[in-house]
Amino acid sequence: MSPAISPFIGGFIGHYFNWPATFIFVSLFALTIALLVSFYMPETLDDKNKQPLHFLKIISAYPKLLMTRKFIAYVSAPCTAYIAYFAYISQSPFIFHAQGFGERAIGSFYITLALTYVIGNLIARWLLNYYELNKVLYIGYAMFNVGGLLFLMVGALHLPLFAMVAAISILTLGNGFLIPLGVAGVV
Repeated sequence: MSPAISPFIGGFIGHYFNWPATFIFVSLFALTIALLVSFYMPETLDDKNKQPLHFLKIISAYPKLLMTRKFIAYVSAPCTAYIAYFAYISQSPFIFHAQGFGERAIGSFYITLALTYVIGNLIARWLLNYYELNKVLYIGYAMFNVGGLLFLMVGALHLPLFAMVAAISILTLGNGFLIPLGVAGVV
């Protein structure tokens, strides 16, 4: 959810403190998280089960993994979802800005992405009670593709901005399926 919430927070920081302040905020936030993890997150693996990491052993496992069709199929789901998601997140601020919106307004446009992503997660989790993982992934791909086609139509037909946000929200609903279920399939 951070890619959807971050622009909202960044919009307020940029509006009140100018854009370089967002980098200061991210640095301080990262430092805080690193300190909390270092000092307050205990090791969960007991000493008798610890094994040293051997770089060559790890690298030698990659060719077999990358040749496994099931792995490629499952890893494609979150990768595809992230490509569309980050392409939108990286380019849409320029579109919104060209339409005359300020930092705070632009940041608030991403709230719908966070909501539809969470809703997609919840629906996918519920559907797993009734269907197998692959069937639920197909449903996620269907939503993702419908959102992508609508997004393409919005651009081709020069539809209003709210249509763009609605289309990407449908795509993000599908992302709510694809990202966690794809990762679960990989694991």
